[in-house]
This record gives sequence, C-alpha cells and structure tokens, in this order.
Amino acid sequence: MKKKIVIGEAISPIVSQDGSQMLDLRPSEWKALMRSTWRSLQRDPSTEKLYKREVAYFGGVLASHSVAAPIRFQAKLKELVNEKREVMLLHRERSFKKKAYSYGTSFEYVFRYQPHMVDLSVVDTYVELFELSLLLGGIGLRSRRGRGAVSPKRIVEGKERDVLIGETAEEVAEEIFQKIIRIDQNAPFARNETIIYRTVNDASRVKYPVLEKIEVGQPIGDDVTSFLKRVDQTSHHVKKHAEKNGLPGNCGFLTGEGGTSRFSSSLVVTLVRSGMNIYPLYVQLRAVKGNRVLNASPERDNRIEFINQLEGRKSTWKNN
Repeated sequence: MKKKIVIGEAISPIVSQDGSQMLDLRPSEWKALMRSTWRSLQRDPSTEKLYKREVAYFGGVLASHSVAAPIRFQAKLKELVNEKREVMLLHRERSFKKKAYSYGTSFEYVFRYQPHMVDLSVVDTYVELFELSLLLGGIGLRSRRGRGAVSPKRIVEGKERDVLIGETAEEVAEEIFQKIIRIDQNAPFARNETIIYRTVNDASRVKYPVLEKIEVGQPIGDDVTSFLKRVDQTSHHVKKHAEKNGLPGNCGFLTGEGGTSRFSSSLVVTLVRSGMNIYPLYVQLRAVKGNRVLNASPERDNRIEFINQLEGRKSTWKNN
C-alpha cells in the first residue's frame, strides 16, 4: 500500500469536539468537508445520480450494498499542538469560550491506496480536492465565519511544499482557479482578477448548494484575531441593519436560518496563507432551502454588504 501526505497548520482556532465536549481530531469532519466541496463543483441536476457518483468516489451506502472508499484517509496531530480556550463571539464584551486547537497547531493527513486498484491520476485528483477543501472552508464551530482554517502543504520527495505561493490576491485567485480546473477540466468556472465565478446559469435545474463565486480579499498580514473580530462585528451589524430596514436578517444569504427549516449560511468566510500573507476568502454558495433556490436583488443580498464592509468598500445600502 502506498501513501501521499498533506501537512496542515491551523491559521485560526479549530473547535472540533466529541460528544463529551473534549477536543477531538475527527477524520469524519475532514472527509465531510471534502465531500461538500466536491458537491459544490458539480452541475448534475439529479441529486440521486449525484449521490451514486459521490459514493463511488468516497464510499457510502446504496440501496442494495455498501461501497468502500477507494482511498483510505487518516488525520492526526503532528508534533506541534497548541490548545487554548478561545473566545467564540468577538463582537460581545462577554462571550463563551471553547477549548480549541489554536494558531500553529500542525496536522498530518495521510492518503493510502493500492496501486493495482486505484490509478495514480485518481489519487492525485483526490489529494488536489482535499487541498482545495482546506482552502475553501474549515471545520468545527463557526467555520463559516473564519474559524477552523488550515493552511495546507504537500509532501513531495520528503519535503514540504506550499500549496499557495502567490504574492498578490490576484495570483492567489489564479492558483485556486487552476486547482479547480485540475480537479475537473470541464468545471464551469472562470476567473476575473480576484474573483472566480460560475459561468452557467443553472439555478432552475441545479437545486443544491453549488459554488457560485469565490473572492480573494486584501491581505490581513498575521493579525488573524483582529480580522475575526471584524467578521463577528460586521455580521452582527449587517443583520441588525437589515432587520431595521425591513430586510429579513435571517433570509439565509448571510446568516442562514434556524428552526425546523434550518439551513446554513450561503457565505463562507475563511482564511488562506500564501507566502508571508494571510488572505480572506469569501466563498458564495447557491442559497437553497428545501428544493427552492433563494434569489435576491443586490440591494437585498446581505452577503454583498457583508463583504463590502469587511473589505472597506462603498455600501450597497441606502442610508447605511
């Protein structure tokens, strides 16, 4: 059995807990992140066909039988472990704390496969997808608001190599775009400066949370805590402002929605490291509730306002 290794370093607090509220590095969370990233790149309108393809790729249970994953995945802590109690809501004077894998904690991800059973190109694509998953999202509590971010490096000939090396936001966007194309050369995406966007208008047919846009923000240096505080403050402000002006703050675009019809925010804010800088990534997914795609004009889409405020741009709202 052969293996490929990816190294990760936490660049924001990771709160991944077991049932007893203890820190626990659960491989299932990383695999779930990879599966959701894979789904976000798809364009098949049939969710039944989509699931069968997903099971063939990642393993799972079909109606008649179970399918083993062709590549085994293992996640473990490396030598550097930094555990701290981290404040979870930084816009409040008093907020709850959670034990977290804090900045600098190192992880090792191992992909094992049988060369006679799995083609090397499949393994390479699998690892590319995992790296993309780390770039576009995190794991654990508040992972859609900048927490749980991990910077990946690949082990090549015994040496660590950065996945991202771009020196500007535009170069980082190009590297992420090329990674998407290496995973699927027919992926319906294009890049314009710092934005990667979906090129097909298939919202009437594809009714699950596919990737619609990625924007690479301006570098924040190494001051991650200050950025996370701005994320929390801005999220709180945008929601309150929307409600005050008759725009539903829980419409799902920014905040998601709780209750029996719960669904997650369709905006993921995460962080990536490239060279000496850390960049925010704003990942917009299609907002889907049940089998209905939610649409809004730019004035009502609070994701746009949220990003504009974090990036210091002009407000899209009147009387802001």
